[in-house]
Amino acid sequence: MQPAGTDRVRVKLGLIFYGDDWPSATVDRAVQLFKDTMAEDKTVLNELQRGVRSRHYLPGPLAGPDHEGPVLDFFRYLARHLPALATAP
Repeated sequence: MQPAGTDRVRVKLGLIFYGDDWPSATVDRAVQLFKDTMAEDKTVLNELQRGVRSRHYLPGPLAGPDHEGPVLDFFRYLARHLPALATAP
């Protein structure tokens, strides 16, 4: 994931397999699980973004790094790289 602005994110998806001898049914099952997970995440994240953009949204604290480390890291990344966009009219 790479932020492309305050309201857009670029997403590159991929799936890595190891083992040329894997049965095609195993590969097919893994690919379908990946697609299902991505579809579910997209639905949830789209709804989350709608809520965050609402005039009723009130930001709150994140959990500590031991619980929400990657989320906290992502927000810190945004704070460092998008400050001009956050204050633009």
